[in-house]
Amino acid sequence: MYLLDTNIIIGILKLKQEFVKKYKEISLKSQPIYLTTYSLSEIYLGFHNPEFKQSFPKKVKIQVNLFNKMVKNLEAQKRIISLGVEDAKILGKLLYSLKAKGNPIPLIDALLGAISISRKMTLITTDKAHFKALKAIENTLKVEFW
Repeated sequence: MYLLDTNIIIGILKLKQEFVKKYKEISLKSQPIYLTTYSLSEIYLGFHNPEFKQSFPKKVKIQVNLFNKMVKNLEAQKRIISLGVEDAKILGKLLYSLKAKGNPIPLIDALLGAISISRKMTLITTDKAHFKALKAIENTLKVEFW
């Protein structure tokens, strides 16, 4: 089971061939792919950014349509998830440990890490710094860097 970080979704939406190819490979292996509602929020935030709309007026419609299809497909398969009780317990531990070490990371990254750990999923991301910090605290975090 795989959980995609927001930066991977963005890469797919931007049609970065490396990301699209790897996403297809995972899909073809019938490996379940999940998104969180937190990553969805980050993507929708980007779609509302006036700078993005002005810079890429034609791409906005294409990316919104592609994203909506992806979401609809994953939602139909019940593969869009939110924080559960066990995830929250792990999140609390991670946030405390990061703060104690003086190494805070963005909340959404900590949420994704907690969900990945709790549900024994492999997190796919490009963000080495934040997720290496989490792995240093909780070595059961499975992460794949693209």
